[in-house]
Amino acid sequence: MKWVSFADSYGERTGVLSGDVIHAVPPGLTLLELIGRGAARLREAGDEVLRAPHTVARLDEVTLLAPIPRPPSVRDSLCFLDHMRNCQVAIGGDRTLKDTWYRIPAFYFACPSTILGPYDDAPTAPGSAWQDFELEIAAVIGTAGKDLSVTEAEQAIIGYTIFNDWSARDLQQLEGQLGIGQAKGKDSGITLGPYLVTPDELAPYRRDGKLALEVTALVNDTVIGTGSTGAMDW
Repeated sequence: MKWVSFADSYGERTGVLSGDVIHAVPPGLTLLELIGRGAARLREAGDEVLRAPHTVARLDEVTLLAPIPRPPSVRDSLCFLDHMRNCQVAIGGDRTLKDTWYRIPAFYFACPSTILGPYDDAPTAPGSAWQDFELEIAAVIGTAGKDLSVTEAEQAIIGYTIFNDWSARDLQQLEGQLGIGQAKGKDSGITLGPYLVTPDELAPYRRDGKLALEVTALVNDTVIGTGSTGAMDW
């Protein structure tokens, strides 16, 4: 299923997208609340709203919001080691990584209050002249857990969405010299959406236990980069 959050005359709404039509649940019920009920009940809610929606609306009649406009926690992981190698080269280094990169996965705690909708304008970080994007995919966790095994972690994923991590590269370079993690260079915004796609929709794209999703980043219809989630190191 494809779940969306959107705004209409009732306020913030949630629904299932079928074609270009949104089948909405009753006002006041958020996608975050539905996710908290677990994968089985999310599926039941989706089946029910497709049978008997509170309202229906076309995509072009509403304003799409981030699927989860106010997530309780956001953690941005570095899953492709080639990304770090390229970053090192961009600041005058080489492509050799320290052994630690191969021993443990890296992530930082992002700011949930900076979430943007899929078509919202993204602000430039104050003091930055080098605003950049990062094409990423977010795994949305639907159950509580800590220090999970690979199998347990995969079972905890209730859906996926596109994640655009806006980055002030000049501020990052300055802050990186402090050696204590991300700061203002990663504080201007995170674009999520447009949809939350449940894992069953992506089953045809699994290869050798991994999701192999082809991704493309474009700026003004010009391809800037491509890749595949099948190439993730972590």
